[in-house]
Amino acid sequence: MKLCFSKPHSPRTTDSAWSWLVCVSGCLSLGLVFGMLQCYAVVMPVFMDHFKESREKTGWAGSIALGIIFFCLPLSTMVMTRLNIRYSAVLGILMCITSLVATSFTTNIIQVFFSYSILYGLGLSLLFNSCIFATTKYFHKRQAIAIGIVCSGTYIGVLSLGPIVQLLIDLYGFRTMYRIMAGSFVLPLLAVCSFDPNVKDPSTEVLQTQKGNDENKPTEKGCVIVVELLKRPMYVVAAIALALQAMTAFVSFVHLVSYCLEVGISAQKASKLFIVIGVCSVVSGIVAGRLMDYKRVNPFHVNQAGSLSMGLATILLQLSSSYILFIFFSIFLGFGVGVFNTTIVVLLLRTVEPRLRLYSFPIGEMLAAIGNITGSPLIGFIADTTGSYKPAFYTAGAILLLSFFLPFLQYYFKPWRTLEMEEQEAQKVDCDRQVMLDVQHNRQSVGKEETVALEMMQ
Repeated sequence: MKLCFSKPHSPRTTDSAWSWLVCVSGCLSLGLVFGMLQCYAVVMPVFMDHFKESREKTGWAGSIALGIIFFCLPLSTMVMTRLNIRYSAVLGILMCITSLVATSFTTNIIQVFFSYSILYGLGLSLLFNSCIFATTKYFHKRQAIAIGIVCSGTYIGVLSLGPIVQLLIDLYGFRTMYRIMAGSFVLPLLAVCSFDPNVKDPSTEVLQTQKGNDENKPTEKGCVIVVELLKRPMYVVAAIALALQAMTAFVSFVHLVSYCLEVGISAQKASKLFIVIGVCSVVSGIVAGRLMDYKRVNPFHVNQAGSLSMGLATILLQLSSSYILFIFFSIFLGFGVGVFNTTIVVLLLRTVEPRLRLYSFPIGEMLAAIGNITGSPLIGFIADTTGSYKPAFYTAGAILLLSFFLPFLQYYFKPWRTLEMEEQEAQKVDCDRQVMLDVQHNRQSVGKEETVALEMMQ
């Protein structure tokens, strides 16, 4: 805990060795805490059998928790500005630990809604927000790839935790499993202590979120901020396109196994497709982040590649009849999901000025959360109404292709990339001017000291 309560020191620099420590810490923290949430599919049958509840009612416990994470990001941002990135991350993990321990004592599914869905969702929202803003604070030159690495932690966790959670349930039951996993959260609790809010950023591009530093915070409040964001057309386009992708990109995570059973593929084989999706998501997320670090690469184009991959794969899935074709579907879907998870952060931050980024990211994620919550029930409703998953997946694919075409509106408005480059150039000029002023001030100080010394000698 020395890292959390260490004495004041000189500010840390961006793109340093400590920055990569923060990046790895964020990746591992989200991998364990977020991965535990995504393993709810393993726990869901146990809850159904133990509490004697329906599939629909039990499934809402996981959906509500996932929706709260992103829907409550504006609230998490308010908490983070009152505290700082380190303390808000610690608070979030402590809430998740409390949630798992409380859930291990529940006696019905209603209690799970409060102890798990709400409490765990709020805690993970604080942690996720802190990890993202810690990464943007500590990186300037390699910011996009660092975000990609942090976001990839969510899929690394589900790949490794799934078998572990199942093993613990088989050996000890779900109650003891939750208590053991709560104890393992001590590791991310120590890792986020590296989120030192005292960072020196010479370019002034990254937001200063620690308490008492209001240099880049917008002075407006409430609806004024929303109006400011609505005046940025490319932010609006990005938010709508990302919300449409969030509505349909994760539909397969809920309905893929059921559709495989419909076409004659066993549930055991269908479950292995998630491993393919997870591996491809990790790789594509990191690669997308590395590409967006190049100034000539437009983040919208990277996002469009992901949405096109997911859209075509979802539509062509209806023509698949063999297991090998489902594997190819999983590869293209995983590629798109990984790209989406990285570009959603980059687009929501880079389509507005630095002073608005503290609000543009959580508000955009909140809109995406609405799409995420409504997507699976919508596809399920279409499947139940028509009696087949084919019309449902055609609908999902069409929505993804619509999100592919929306970013072309950027060529109708004033090029936002030009504005971004002009802004970066202006910041560089201001930084160089400040350096020159410091040099002149030092020279004047030295000159005065020499004059005083000569007068004393005379």
